[in-house]
Order: sequence, then C-alpha cells, then structure tokens
Amino acid sequence: MRIWPLIHTCSPLLVPPVGFIAKIKDVKTFESEEAVFQCVLSTPLNRITWSNKDLTLEHGDKYEITVSEDKLIHTLKVKDCKLADTGAYYAIAGIASSSASLTVEVDPNGKGQKGTQTGNEEDLTKLALDQQAKLPKHTEQLEADGTGDKDLQTDTGVQFVSGLSDMVANVGDRAELSCKLSSETAVGRWYKNGKLVIQMWSDKYEIFLCDKLTEEDGVTIIKDGACHRLIIDCCKKDDGAVYRFEAEGRKSEATLNIQDPPKIDADALGKFSEPVIIRAGENAEWKLPFSGGAPMTIQWYKDGDELLPALNVKIETSDTESKLRLLKCQRKTVERSKSKSKMNTTNHATTRPVDIMESAVTSVEFKWKPPKDDGGCPVTNYILERQQVGRNKWTNLGEIPGSNPSYRDSDVTPGRRYCYRIRAKNAEGISEYLQTEDIPAGYPGPPAAPKVVSAFKDCINLTWCPPCDTGGTKIVGYNLEKTRKAPITGAL
Repeated sequence: MRIWPLIHTCSPLLVPPVGFIAKIKDVKTFESEEAVFQCVLSTPLNRITWSNKDLTLEHGDKYEITVSEDKLIHTLKVKDCKLADTGAYYAIAGIASSSASLTVEVDPNGKGQKGTQTGNEEDLTKLALDQQAKLPKHTEQLEADGTGDKDLQTDTGVQFVSGLSDMVANVGDRAELSCKLSSETAVGRWYKNGKLVIQMWSDKYEIFLCDKLTEEDGVTIIKDGACHRLIIDCCKKDDGAVYRFEAEGRKSEATLNIQDPPKIDADALGKFSEPVIIRAGENAEWKLPFSGGAPMTIQWYKDGDELLPALNVKIETSDTESKLRLLKCQRKTVERSKSKSKMNTTNHATTRPVDIMESAVTSVEFKWKPPKDDGGCPVTNYILERQQVGRNKWTNLGEIPGSNPSYRDSDVTPGRRYCYRIRAKNAEGISEYLQTEDIPAGYPGPPAAPKVVSAFKDCINLTWCPPCDTGGTKIVGYNLEKTRKAPITGAL
C-alpha cells in the first residue's frame, strides 16, 4: 500500500490546478521488451515527475520521457525491461498522482523478444483533443507566451534561488535543511539516500503550510511559498544521509553528517581534580564513565605524555567506561594533563636544593632539607649513593639517620668531581632520588688581595696573585664582583 503525505493547509495552497483525464495503466511485458506508461492531463504542463518506488526517473538510456505538443499527453518508456524493473511506477502532476504496476516476465521462448507493451488501450490523442477544446483561453495564453509553438519554445522551468547546504549536527541536536525555488507554485519531493522520504517514512512525516509545527515524531517537512524545509528536531545516527530536493526536474543535494561525541558525567569528571593518596607499593585506579557512539578513542596522559599499556599500567575500556590502573606505585606524582587529575603517593623525594658546606682536597660535605611531604610517617633514614663524574657506576654509601640530613665524604681523590643521590626512607617505603650537581673534591683557596694598577675616569686596572692552594686542580678562571661605596660627607 502506498501512503501519501498528509497535507495541512493553514493558508491557500498555490499549486497547478491539474488532474488526470486518463491515468497510467498496468503493463505486463517480457524481458528485453519496452514498456510504455501514458497519461492525459486536464491542464497543459511542461513536465511531470515520473518515479518508481525508490527513485525519480530521468530521461536517458534506460528511460525515455516525452510530452506531446499540446502538453497534455505525457509518456514514460522503460527500455530493455529486466525482471528487476518489476514494481510500481508513479506519475505526479502538482498534488495529483497516478500509479500503475509493471510486471516483467521471463521470455518463454528464450529468444529475447523485441516489442513495445502499453497499458492504455483507449485513444489518448482523442481525449487530449477534447480536453484542449475545453481550454481555449489557456491555449491562447500558451501561444501568446510562445510556449505553444515548438519552434519558439523557451522553457526554463523552475529554478533554485538557493540550494541545500551540507551541515553537521550532534545526536540530539536540531537540524534543518532548506532551499528556495523561483516559483511559489512549484511542488517538490524530498529524498534520503536516493529514496523517496514520504514513501519510506509516511508514518512520521507531515507537510505543514503554516508556521506552527506540532509534529510529535520530531521530523517535519514545510512548504511556505517558494521555501521548502525539512526539519529534524532530535537527530539520530540513522538520520545522517545524503538528502535531495527535486521540483520539476530540478534538484539540489546536501549531506547531513550526524556526530555522536562522548558525553562525560560532570560529577565523575570533577573527581579527577581531587588528589588520590595511597601507600607506596599499592595500586591506584581511576574510572571515567562516558556515553557516545563508536568508534571512540580513549587516551590517558601523564605529565602531558600518553600512557600506554605496560607491566605496571593497565588500561581497560568498554562501551560505557574507561579504567586506568597503576600497579605497585612508587613515590611520584602522576598527573593526567587533560583532566588535571593528580595522584600523590605517600612519600615525596627530597626536592629541595643541596647546600655544599665543604669541598676540600680530602673531603666533601653537604646538607639538605627533609621532604615537604613525608606521606604521614617521619623519615627514619636517608640512603646515599655516589658516582665519580665520567663513570657509569654508582656506589652505595649506606644509610644515615633521618634526624641529621647531612653527609661528609672523606673518601675522595683530590681534583676529582663527584655526584650524589639521596633517597628518603620511612615505614611506608622509599622516595625517588634527589641528585646533586657535580661537586669537586678540593675548592681552590682565595687569591691574594687585588691591587690597583691604574685608575681613570672610565677604567680601573687591577692585578692579583693566584691562590697558594689550588685544591688539586688547575685554575681555569676567576669571578670578580664590585660594589659602590657611599661617599663620606660631613662638616669640619
């Protein structure tokens, strides 16, 4: 059963006052033959719309569409019929329509017959002449306009003032496709992916000719004079398609892309701004529920770098949530840059600067400050390691009590440079390393006091003697500083 659109006319509908004097008739033919559908109109029209159940038919190799000189007899010829051509065919003129079926059968002789089958047995030419006699004024007008003379005919037909435009919408958004024709009387048809919209969704589409739209299904087709609109109030994934509007052989086409971006619960996302505190060696876990269409890419980040699955990094993602698990966490801060979420382990490294107290030929001494965050337990010990600059090996120097964050290294070689690593230890575990800068074994002694050689308005020349104790290394340079002393003033 073919269902046509429901028309609500809140204002007068201006369409051609046309009807069918003779409607198209059913045709039965064999493969390879031609099938002809013909109809006679009550009013001359330059063209009508021919279609099958899926597509509007165009004049070409498969279909031959012709119209008589008086514009009353319209013909559709289906060439070289195949079994797939079987089905319903429609002739649409204004808001009037006529339908008939085409039945294509297998050639019983198997020789591929060549012939033409038509469903109209009555004399359509006589019907057209009788109807033309009833329309003298209309015929005179056609001749005055030049449309009645085939040689002088200049039929431009309806034109698009503005066509359809591609658009992108999210699931749940409102989408509107619109176009404008050059004629307010032209009636068009909407297609989705090449298929007639009204035929496919006649239970959910209605045509309104007024501004007040109350379509409960959320999809409405509007004709307002020369403007035609298709409105989808709440887009779904299957609404994404190529839409086409056709009117009197003219067409405009546009693509509607429906996106389904991820939706994240605000409360769940807010939890990522709260620090997660665990003990060293325990596992940390985050869950982020979401909704959205596939395919979707979920990525976790630490300090701006993407986290990838590893022995201690587990990422599980389903259609509704993504889960990150960090196994056996060490003392460090893991920060996911995208959500600004942080995870703090129980003990921070000693990140404060190291102060060098002594750098002599026979010893090096330095101190540091305890970590700001001890994870809730006091530091009991510090673990120290040493590396001679230029070598790869680190030597364990042992542990010292946490009450005195300083160390004196007496086992040094004059002139060598050393680097130290320090880790804090408490009942919960061990922190990350704090690594010092290179410390030379033996700072040079001070040079002799500088003497003024000469002084000018813009220049002072100084000289001094090198230090007696070079610390076991070659002197490579000197650092000079100066200050301005305030002049002495007073009354004698």
